[in-house]
Amino acid sequence: MINVEKNRATLQRWYNEMWGKCNNALIPQIAAPQYLRHDITGANNLMTSEQYRDLVGLGLHGESVKEFEYFLVAEADYVASIGRYVLNSGRQWDWVQMFRLENAAMVETWLPGMGGTDIFGFPQPHNVWTGKEVPPALPMTDKKNVVRTWLEEVWVNGNIEKISELLTDNFLIHDHICADRTVNVVEYQRELRERFSENSINDMQLFMIEEGDMVVAVVSWKITNKETNGSPQWDFVQAFRLEELRLAEAWLPAIGGNDTSLIHNEKTAWGRG
Repeated sequence: MINVEKNRATLQRWYNEMWGKCNNALIPQIAAPQYLRHDITGANNLMTSEQYRDLVGLGLHGESVKEFEYFLVAEADYVASIGRYVLNSGRQWDWVQMFRLENAAMVETWLPGMGGTDIFGFPQPHNVWTGKEVPPALPMTDKKNVVRTWLEEVWVNGNIEKISELLTDNFLIHDHICADRTVNVVEYQRELRERFSENSINDMQLFMIEEGDMVVAVVSWKITNKETNGSPQWDFVQAFRLEELRLAEAWLPAIGGNDTSLIHNEKTAWGRG
C-alpha cells in the first residue's frame, strides 16, 4: 500500500472509529506521540496524543453521534477533510481541515475554526497564526494553478475582471456567510468590488494539495483597511471543486485570525450532503 493510501486509511479510522463512535481512547493509536496543532486549541500548539485524547474526552463526554459525513482529499504526506458532524445534543461542527502524516500517523493539523452551531469550534483570538505555520509548497499542477491565480490575481491583486476566466457560470459556495449559495460571475464581481473598495490584501502564504477534481488550500494573509489603516489577519483552510479548469464549488465554513468583522454564527450551519 503506497503512503497516500495508508494515510487515507488512517484518516478513515480517525473519523469512522474515533469520532464516529466518540471513542477518544483511540487517539494515541492513530496520532503520533507528539501532535502539532494549528487550530482552535492554539496557533502552534504541540501536545502529546494523550493530552489530546483527554481534551477530546471532555468535549465528547456523554455525547453520541446523530449525523456524520466527510470527504477526504489526499496527496503526498497530507490528507484534507471536508465534514459535517452533528451530535444528539444538537451541537454541529462543519469544517475543512488539513493533516500531515508520518509513517501513517497524524503529526500536524490545520483547522483555524469550524462552522456549525457550537461556539466551541468558532475561531478564537489565541489561535492567530504567526506566519510559520503554512508548510512548503508541493509541485504545481494545472488545477492548483487555477486556485493560486484565483487567490493571487483576484483577491491579492484585486483583478476583479479575472473572475470571468476562473469561475463556472454558477459558482456554488458553502462558507461563513451562507451555508449554500450560488452566485454568477456578475454578482460575484459586484460583491468583491464592494469588498475591495475598502480593503487590500497582502502577505499571502499558500499551501495546496490536489486529488481528482478537488484542491484544498491552507492560506494566511493580512488585510489593510484603507480607512482605518488597520491590518487584520485571515487564516483559513478552503476546499475547491473544479470543472474543466474552472472553479465550480468552494467550502469555507470559518476563517481564523483576528478580524472581528467576520461572521461566525449558527445560521451558516451546513445541511446534509
